[in-house]
Amino acid sequence: MTVNERKGLLLAKGYTLRQLAREYGRSHTLVSSVIRGVSRSRPLEKRVAAIIGRPVHEVFPEYATPSAA
Repeated sequence: MTVNERKGLLLAKGYTLRQLAREYGRSHTLVSSVIRGVSRSRPLEKRVAAIIGRPVHEVFPEYATPSAA
């Protein structure tokens, strides 16, 4: 999922990055960095995935580990 898809789906669910930051008790800068894939916060990644309604590995595929063959 791309950064713009993440942002768009959050907006569709009624969340701005600032609202998410307030709810989560973190800075807007951190939330933005996580959404863009610059920083990691597994709890925030899980929260974003829950809001969007998709598994974390779909929302943040850049962090998904390849499954063993």
